Amino acid sequence: MRVVEKAIALDPAERYPSTGAMELALIDFVNPAAPALPWWRLRKTWVGGTIAAAIVAALLWVGPRLVPPPFDVEASMFRTGTDGRTRS
Repeated sequence: MRVVEKAIALDPAERYPSTGAMELALIDFVNPAAPALPWWRLRKTWVGGTIAAAIVAALLWVGPRLVPPPFDVEASMFRTGTDGRTRS
């Protein structure tokens, strides 16, 4: 409503100086800017992100140590024939 009232003001000095200025006012009216976050919410976001990054870094650093290394097994395969003799 303010955009239209300013556009049809009786005093020309109170109107928009150009169509571009009125267009910007209409855009701001249709898509209002998001309100700025308070400083404490921004700080919480940064602190939370830093803690999450530290946890991920710690898991990447310690993670391989939590998994036991693979062990080697020495095994041989023996086949027994129909006559009971072992063949290798």
